[in-house]
Amino acid sequence: MRAAFLFSVISQIWLALFLFNSHAQQADNKPTRGDGLEAKLKAIEPKLKATFAELTEKAEGGDPAAQERVSQLLEYGEGVEVDLKSSFGWAEKSAEAGH
Repeated sequence: MRAAFLFSVISQIWLALFLFNSHAQQADNKPTRGDGLEAKLKAIEPKLKATFAELTEKAEGGDPAAQERVSQLLEYGEGVEVDLKSSFGWAEKSAEAGH
C-alpha cells in the first residue's frame, strides 16, 4: 500500500514537471510584437527621408506647419539624425510665424 502511494506521488510530480516544461518551451517560441521591427523600420526609412526632404523644402519656403513638423522630425530622429539644436531653431521659426 505504501509503495503504491509513493508511486502515485512520484508519477504526479513527474507529470507536473513534464507538463510545465512542455508549456514553458511553447511560451518561448511565441512571436512577439517586436519581431521583424528592425526590418520594418529599414523598409520605411526611404519614405521618412523623402518626407523630411520635402518638408524641409516647404519649411525653408516659410510654411509654419512644415517648420513645426521638421522640428519634430529632427527632435525624434525620424528620417534624419537627431539634432536638437536645429529642431529648436525650426520650432522658433514656426512660433514666430504664429503657428
